[in-house]
Amino acid sequence: MMWAKRKSTTTVWVGILIAFSVASLAFTAGEGIAAQQEKHGTQRPFEYVIDDFTVYPIPEIPKPAKGKPFRDPTFHTEIVRISDRKQDKLTAWGKTLGMILNEYARVDPENCDGSRAVFKSPKDSGRWFVYDLDTFEMIVDIYKQARDKKLVIGELEPRWDRYDPNVFYFSQKGALFKYDISNKKIEMVRDFKKDFGEDVYYLRNRYEGRPSFDSRYWAFRADGGRSRGWKTLAWVWYDLRENTILGSRQDPPGSDHVSMGMFGNFFCVGTMGHVAYNLEDFQAGKVSIKLSPTTTHADLAITAEGREAMVYQNGKNDWIEMTYLDTGQTVKLISYTHKTTWDEMLKGGAGLHISGLSIGTPGWVLVSWYGGAPRKPFSWQHQALFMLELKENPRVWRVAHTHCPWAEATAKDYWAEAFAAINAAGTRVYWGSNWDEAEKETRTIEVYSANLPETWYSDLMGRENAEEARRATRKQIEEKLGSRAAEAYDKLLARSAN
Repeated sequence: MMWAKRKSTTTVWVGILIAFSVASLAFTAGEGIAAQQEKHGTQRPFEYVIDDFTVYPIPEIPKPAKGKPFRDPTFHTEIVRISDRKQDKLTAWGKTLGMILNEYARVDPENCDGSRAVFKSPKDSGRWFVYDLDTFEMIVDIYKQARDKKLVIGELEPRWDRYDPNVFYFSQKGALFKYDISNKKIEMVRDFKKDFGEDVYYLRNRYEGRPSFDSRYWAFRADGGRSRGWKTLAWVWYDLRENTILGSRQDPPGSDHVSMGMFGNFFCVGTMGHVAYNLEDFQAGKVSIKLSPTTTHADLAITAEGREAMVYQNGKNDWIEMTYLDTGQTVKLISYTHKTTWDEMLKGGAGLHISGLSIGTPGWVLVSWYGGAPRKPFSWQHQALFMLELKENPRVWRVAHTHCPWAEATAKDYWAEAFAAINAAGTRVYWGSNWDEAEKETRTIEVYSANLPETWYSDLMGRENAEEARRATRKQIEEKLGSRAAEAYDKLLARSAN
């Protein structure tokens, strides 16, 4: 059951609601949705803002205290601040770190059961921290643990294991390592210098990649160091379970990053035009799927049919599009100037990031749009988080304001782009925000999350359609990754009431 706003500010009924007094369900500051429902013995209907492209002002809300949820007054989602750099004692070289945030839109901060998340401080030697999501306590300083083992030379790129909530993997010094939070044990999984030579300095996705859904298949760049001009020496298709290299490309063309497809059957390469290889073509040096040569920000996602697609911004025609990896068919989704103008967009600096991580809610991606002056959006997209449906003429569900402006409308600040990530279950969104304090030299950034309504997926899709989309996705997982991965998908779905 739900409320919805569509194409205007007029509220209309969608579905059948049980009659009750809304006044009796007034939201209490600092009390979460679950606590509200338990107190009142019923579920409060959520007011979705869908296909409403009003340029809403960004509300003047003081920076929230850590761990105190509040409801977004415009879009109605529950927001909570997760970090407090001073309270959490996040320091480097004796000073409090200036920012902490999720790594990127294409990397899920959460572990497999949603109990912990990993965040980073990007400008202080790549500091990484694990937080408990029940208490919001910082429980592991990953950088310190790795440094004590003399492993740190650059970004750690931690990636959680699909089956063990205590385990994540990270890469350093040309090798892949496994870290177990329960015993703080670090062990080497494989030293890729033995495969590709001592000149391998970095083994990495380079910020924007991830393994297959089951953590079995990985895409890596084996990069040389200064003596090799920081050149990529090889692309590597790796099977973690068997500890086997399935294929490699020596001296590959230039790339920005690499990532494995969710089902483990595509090696995806990000450049100014993304390309994807199946294993046979990868070994033969042939491109399987080539997207527009002007694609920039993008992510992999699963459609409601259970098919894998690359969702991207096409700089040639100024649309967000998706291309199916199995056929190469392209579908136009929404234009940059949908319900706005270029003049309005450019006043605030147009730019976006895409997060397709929510395999538990196939058929939707999260878009985070940056730009705009402090508390002053010039178009509906500025400082906005919204869910975008993956089909022609898609619906747009507006989730929250990021409260993360630039000091001036066009004064670019990369770390204030609020590149939000949605978790695999499709229940939470994470982003870093300066909370309307935008001066680049003095602003600080903390981690925030938006807790999505528990039943949003079945509310928006309809229960039968939601179940069918998940069955199609589970079928692909079982066929391509096996029964254990399919069981892990079932556990993921159990975390949501959808």
